[in-house]
Amino acid sequence: MDFDLLSRRSFAPGATMDDKNALWGGVFALTEWLFIARGSLPDVRPYIASNPTVAGGAPMLKAFTDSARLQRFAVANGLAGPNGAVEILSIPVRGAVAYVEQFIGAGVHGIHFNADVESDGFFAPLAQLPTMKRYLDENYHPKIAATRESAPQPERPPPFERLDLGPVVAMRAQQLPYVRIDASGFVTPQQLAQLIVDPRLGQFLASSGKRAVLLNAAGMHRFGTEDMELIAERWAPLLAGIEIRRISLVVAQQVFDLFGLVFAHAATRAAISGVELRWFPSAQFTESFESVTWFDAPLGVPVTPVRSDGLIEMPRLLNPQAWERANVLGIAFLTPQGSPPGLGFIFQDAAAASSIFDGWRRDLGPRDENELLRVSIIEGQRPGKPPGYVVTMMPNVEALAAQAARAGGLSLDMRAFGVWAKSMNTPPEGSPHLAAWKQLYAQRGEYAIVPVLMTGGGPDPRYEQQLVKRQIHLRNVRDLVGPNDPDAFVMR
Repeated sequence: MDFDLLSRRSFAPGATMDDKNALWGGVFALTEWLFIARGSLPDVRPYIASNPTVAGGAPMLKAFTDSARLQRFAVANGLAGPNGAVEILSIPVRGAVAYVEQFIGAGVHGIHFNADVESDGFFAPLAQLPTMKRYLDENYHPKIAATRESAPQPERPPPFERLDLGPVVAMRAQQLPYVRIDASGFVTPQQLAQLIVDPRLGQFLASSGKRAVLLNAAGMHRFGTEDMELIAERWAPLLAGIEIRRISLVVAQQVFDLFGLVFAHAATRAAISGVELRWFPSAQFTESFESVTWFDAPLGVPVTPVRSDGLIEMPRLLNPQAWERANVLGIAFLTPQGSPPGLGFIFQDAAAASSIFDGWRRDLGPRDENELLRVSIIEGQRPGKPPGYVVTMMPNVEALAAQAARAGGLSLDMRAFGVWAKSMNTPPEGSPHLAAWKQLYAQRGEYAIVPVLMTGGGPDPRYEQQLVKRQIHLRNVRDLVGPNDPDAFVMR
């Protein structure tokens, strides 16, 4: 829908009520209104600003009809991150009026759509929105619906080939490049694990000739970590037998991190090495089992519409080859004056070390604001090991889930899931340097990962390449809560 054209017609001399109805009817026909998110969970709110040329400079909610306009506005007004990243607050239109009305009491006058410089923006007072919506619902939208019904209907696509396996349904169609698999909210972990190895499903996938799979698991939520480990073991042989190049997942936020366990599982990684994985966390979740229409085919399962734009590209934070070349000789606890305490990695190969930190600063910025890199220091006695501690790094699945939920999805290569660890021996009573460093970190509330190079004069910290972070997991082996703990691998 061309909102710029609709806005120009609505405000042109001689504009009619039909012109204004077309503009605001289109706004209320959207599935969501987008806002620039301010604050942090759980206190997230929309961006509010004033413009002296709009409504006499009254405070306005800045809303957008699509993410491209929002991105332009955020970058132009200094509201984007160092890499142009913007946190988006998406409000479903069916509840948007009630949501924005609450800001009237805070002195907000109206809602200003598409305020970026390339768009023809428009606004309305918040107090008038309920009346506008009621009028459009009674007078405009029924007329548009009647017009559509009387228009010639386009030719329907050919029907799906369908494989029913009880609570799991697989579908394929000649005009679509992927096989779609729907798992209902009533499927149990044991049923799903059994259905995955059903030869009928494997044959259906293999004979389709498709190289992409869309797995709609938006209704699944009664799963634990052990269930996901079982599914991962069954899933891998199925994928190994077919030539899949992309897997798209629609999952509820409640199980987003659990699906991460499936695809971080060693067996799964081996089976689908090089496969592109796309995550689409469902913004809305329902337990109801109802028929929906998708390409005019009743599927009999709940589904949330998926946005295909604005996917976050997950950086490959830990490249095993680069870390092997860099060769970490040890850990240094640094205490520079006036700067965050440093967690120094002493590298043998300067060029490989620089490439690692240059990549981090390119993908994350000088500060890992979204905490996409998870770092732990784990102390304590491990069975069969001398006293000491282990430093671990891996992608932060929870932070990635939050990022993807805001942006509409996550695109990654399975090679992006890497884990790095370095063991250091200490006296039985522990490292006094680590103890002092932890006190400094507690005082500052932040630290920096610093490359340290070995030169003729000894260790040389390169603070100009450091990556500053707030979060680090300071743990003891006694705190590791089982095989599904992200740091449990240090016990093996």
